[in-house]
Amino acid sequence: MKFLIKIFALIILGLGIMSAQNFGVPTKLINTPTAGTLGKAKLSTEMRFQPRGGVMSTIKVGIADRFDIGISYGGSRIIGNEKILWNELPGAHAKFRLLDEGFYYPGVALGFDSQGYGEYIDSLGLYEIRSLGIYSVASKNFNTILNSQVGLHFGINYSLEQPDSVRLPSIFMGISLDFNNAFGMFVEYDSAIDYKKFSDIGDYKITSGSGFLNAGIKIGISDDFFVKINFSNLIFGDNVESFNREIELQYVTSF
Repeated sequence: MKFLIKIFALIILGLGIMSAQNFGVPTKLINTPTAGTLGKAKLSTEMRFQPRGGVMSTIKVGIADRFDIGISYGGSRIIGNEKILWNELPGAHAKFRLLDEGFYYPGVALGFDSQGYGEYIDSLGLYEIRSLGIYSVASKNFNTILNSQVGLHFGINYSLEQPDSVRLPSIFMGISLDFNNAFGMFVEYDSAIDYKKFSDIGDYKITSGSGFLNAGIKIGISDDFFVKINFSNLIFGDNVESFNREIELQYVTSF
């Protein structure tokens, strides 16, 4: 908790007189998207190293300034000496920005993401951290007096990975702080309304029933290569001993 307080304190200290955005905004935080898109003729490749030897690779392409598509695939126990558990299917990604961000109003995007995180539970047909499914997200970014950018993000989603007959939507939100391309911090919260109340998940639950709280930092090695350190599932349940510690590599280029 002290770790999160420090992150929020740094974000608050960075707030100043705000204006419309004038440099790049993140397209995602850790697990949750923003209303930002890559832009036309942009390519993003990501490799994420997860707990229990998990590895996830993702490729996303900016088809137009407002439209991204992508695909991801991976598995757990890839690193180590246990039998590899591959994901059942690749994950699909698509996002279209319906409304560009303005001075007084947020940008709004509609998207689909079928990629979950953690181990894939074959008997239930879902991931430990289920995918967002269909979602809509709004983002408002502000420049500050510290040559940084603060982003506020809020979304609603309907996951297709719900084990019970009663299916519910959920909400997510996040805060991002970016110092150009050199350094950034993220905090996000997924209420997981469509996850925490289902008895079918049982022993596979990894949260304490209060949703998923994640935080992370991004370090820009160059203008197009980034390293992210993620601390996810900070409100962890009795079925796990600690929160997740992950490393993610991202390369963004034009074509």
